[in-house]
Amino acid sequence: MATVAPERRLLKIGDVAARLNCSESTVRRLVDRGLPVLRFGHKNCSLRVDPGELESWLYSNGGRFPILLHPPAERRVSPARPLAGSPEEAA
Repeated sequence: MATVAPERRLLKIGDVAARLNCSESTVRRLVDRGLPVLRFGHKNCSLRVDPGELESWLYSNGGRFPILLHPPAERRVSPARPLAGSPEEAA
């Protein structure tokens, strides 16, 4: 007799956001960057995420989160200015 796997519930965008402790906008950016989703509908489609696919995708990089949501901006360093009261300021 064949065993039937238990039914897995697909996650809505809000469910994924709750699991990752982030906003729905962030989840949509992750979708744009490759998070596997199922799309239902035509124009304004509903997105669903398989929980197993979510876990696999998140930890596919040696247990580290594989994608930087906001890559660090190039740091701009101001030219050094002498501290107030220092000998260089008096010069």
